[in-house]
Amino acid sequence: MIRDNNKGISLAILFLGSATFLVLTLMAFWFAKERIIFADMAFQEVYVLCAKKPLYNWARLGSSLLQFVPLLAFKMQASLATIIQVHSVAFVIYYFLGFGFIFFYQKQTNIALAFALYLVFITADSFYWCQSEYQQGMMYLAIFTAYLFHFKNSNKPFDIRFWGLSLLQLTMVFSFHPLIIIPTVFIAVYAIGYERLIKKKNLFSFSIVLALGILSRIVMSVISPYETGKMSILGSVKKNMLNFFSLDSTISFFGSVVYLPYTLLSIVCMLFFLRSKAYFKLTIFGLFHVSYLALILLTHPDKVSYYSESMLLPLGFVTAVVFIHEFMPSKPTLVLSIVAFVIVIKLNGIYRNSEPFTDRLAYLSSQIDKFTTAENPKTLLNAANVDESRLMTLWATGYESLLISSIGHPTNARVLLIDKDIEPLTWIWGNDSTYLSSMSTFQPSEIPKGIFQIRRSEYQFIR
Repeated sequence: MIRDNNKGISLAILFLGSATFLVLTLMAFWFAKERIIFADMAFQEVYVLCAKKPLYNWARLGSSLLQFVPLLAFKMQASLATIIQVHSVAFVIYYFLGFGFIFFYQKQTNIALAFALYLVFITADSFYWCQSEYQQGMMYLAIFTAYLFHFKNSNKPFDIRFWGLSLLQLTMVFSFHPLIIIPTVFIAVYAIGYERLIKKKNLFSFSIVLALGILSRIVMSVISPYETGKMSILGSVKKNMLNFFSLDSTISFFGSVVYLPYTLLSIVCMLFFLRSKAYFKLTIFGLFHVSYLALILLTHPDKVSYYSESMLLPLGFVTAVVFIHEFMPSKPTLVLSIVAFVIVIKLNGIYRNSEPFTDRLAYLSSQIDKFTTAENPKTLLNAANVDESRLMTLWATGYESLLISSIGHPTNARVLLIDKDIEPLTWIWGNDSTYLSSMSTFQPSEIPKGIFQIRRSEYQFIR
């Protein structure tokens, strides 16, 4: 392993990284309800507790591990409130373990710092949408990045063992999300370097390994109806290309101070490459950022939200890796000061962004009280009766209402399913099963009584 010669710098990185994870852990605990009782996370939580098994997504298999946390807590007879808190905190601890692995085992302290910075660099609303498979996969990309830099620094030849381990890691990384291929390719090219990559044997081996890794991702995507239903990227790009600068996504991204630290440090890196006449690095760095940013903004043309922001996060990782790798050797104190400053202001920004997520829970609770009763605990409500903007999304309101109503006591369990068109759902009239969305219907016998105690009754329809 490669050891850092400057013990003081290493200790500073360890302290800064640990402090970052400590604050993120405290916020994950404090805002556990905001993070777990929300959209996909609420669906996942209810499914795990009712089905008593993880919600496997065979196209994104790598994201199933953390689902064992609420399942284990449930097996230990923890309360719903405790399960939600533990699950929220588990995500941060999971990433901290990745940070520790990179720092202590791989000895790549710069990459460990870059990973800690990445978690807050572009993050704002996406902190409250914590289940993102993409984000979970980025930890393994950080580990792969550390592996590449370690091997490069060892000056060993790129032998079959290196390429074999690289293929295994690529397959693991790609199992989380198809788009993660793009930042991975940049990181691999940047870490290996032009001089070594351009050699005929290395270029051929790299191409074969990358092709096999991408093939594994294609196989995972093709066999999944969920994944194939999302493969309309080219259509969205073509549709929005001519209106790029007037898109709500473009205006909200460049007009927000949330993303300003990322933008400034990216520009600093490009100017450094230009001044140093490092034209290869300048080209691949600029090409990656322009193409990837355009891809996300074109395919998600609405105002940047928690979902589209989660797609933008890899931009922050790439800039963090490049900035720290290029400047740390010559200006460690300055780099640590800048990184610490960015982390502080970004953590403050994440905290301040909690307000709409706290408000949505309070508003949903008020609507549960308004439209359900102890005698009629299950209601199917037309969305025209609520302020949809405060709820942010409607499809998961069945899961969210079940969780938020039961968190105080299981006997308070209610289901308020809000939909823009409730007429197609009249088939559940007279059905005493617990219908929560088109994705799941649980029979009364499947509902864990220690968590949710729903009175057996028919749904009431409010048009």
